[in-house]
Amino acid sequence: MNKFVSKNQLGFSVVEVLLVLVIIGAIVFAGIYVFNNNKDNANESSETTPQTSQQEINDAQGLQTTEDNLNDINLEELDTTELDAAEADLL
Repeated sequence: MNKFVSKNQLGFSVVEVLLVLVIIGAIVFAGIYVFNNNKDNANESSETTPQTSQQEINDAQGLQTTEDNLNDINLEELDTTELDAAEADLL
């Protein structure tokens, strides 16, 4: 029997430590690769997203104002006597 090997050997061998380091390194490499890939994809998608122009914003605000003005008109309060007279003349 070899005199350097004892029956009550404690601790890790060098091979076990190296194996753990290789596994941890592979996990870290995969994480960095996925992170950078997702970051690049996010930058590309933000560059291709169309931006709303100021003219489109102004048009939308103008339409909203027109819609609000139309909603404020009370149709029951409109004076239709002239329209009724014009309709009677046509008939």
